[in-house]
Amino acid sequence: MKEAMTRHADEAHNELPDEHHRKICERMFKSITERGNDGRGIRRPLPFSDLVEIVGVDEQALMKAATDGQTAEVRVLLAAGTDPDAVDKRGNTALLYAANRGHEEAVGALAEGGADLDKANMYGGTPLMVAASNGHSGVVRRLLELGADHTAVGTGGPYEGKTALEAAEERGKEEAAAVLRAWAASHPHAEYDARVAACRAPRARASSTWCGAARRTPSRSAASRPRRRCTPASRPRSRRGAARARCGP
Repeated sequence: MKEAMTRHADEAHNELPDEHHRKICERMFKSITERGNDGRGIRRPLPFSDLVEIVGVDEQALMKAATDGQTAEVRVLLAAGTDPDAVDKRGNTALLYAANRGHEEAVGALAEGGADLDKANMYGGTPLMVAASNGHSGVVRRLLELGADHTAVGTGGPYEGKTALEAAEERGKEEAAAVLRAWAASHPHAEYDARVAACRAPRARASSTWCGAARRTPSRSAASRPRRRCTPASRPRSRRGAARARCGP
């Protein structure tokens, strides 16, 4: 039995995708194993957050998992407290890497973990723009449904002055462009409504700048609704002598 389990562990270790993952596996098992009095290894319990810190899993690991489309690993890293909006030297986030490669499920996992859907890199491209310009129509649709802003305009590089639709059209990605056209036509205020809903969700971050501004801004319907004014009614006064009032349009 012991030999069978050892052989199985070795096989699982060898099947890991690359040396980076094998090193993480080795550090993880060393951190949860201690030698008993009889010389045999004994597994000891360890909080997951401590394990993540020991094995050195960080934002770079999250970006790699997102790039490779390893959704399960993305969820584990986010649960361990990895910052979903951490950036590399080019300003790319894990969400942008997942969108660039067309990994729809990883995009969803990162959004659930609190990733900023519209965070642009140093070239001015948002995840939606990057997905659209690479023709990943499934990711484009998923980002739109999650609340990405299809009206955002790039601020630099190849995206300067362009929306996601214009970026897709420029590169001839007609399927992605069609998704964006249909969405814009049927959801003129989609990004606003989705963000308001996200701010009301339990998982919404209280420190979100956009959510704070949205709470202070009256809705369109409330802003356009005429005020009702109250006037004294031509009815008998109450016992306490206060004139009753009725509200007119």
